[in-house]
Amino acid sequence: MTAPRYPAAAVAAKQSGRVVLKLLVGTDGSVRDAVVEQSTPVGVFDAATLEAARNWRFNPEQSDGKPVEGWIRVPVDFALD
Repeated sequence: MTAPRYPAAAVAAKQSGRVVLKLLVGTDGSVRDAVVEQSTPVGVFDAATLEAARNWRFNPEQSDGKPVEGWIRVPVDFALD
């Protein structure tokens, strides 16, 4: 999975934060929908996280040996070292 880009304004302000995404994973493992469920600070890292998440791939949930669509939650932390 490609990590989200750290927004330049957040780097300049030395901000850290967390975004919790709710992702709909399709039967092929692709992200079919992405929603910010929670973010701190609000709005700072949302766009970068959503942009990255749309390119992520997962192993889909299985039911009776077949892949099924399902929602997952993914926390993404932003911290400057």
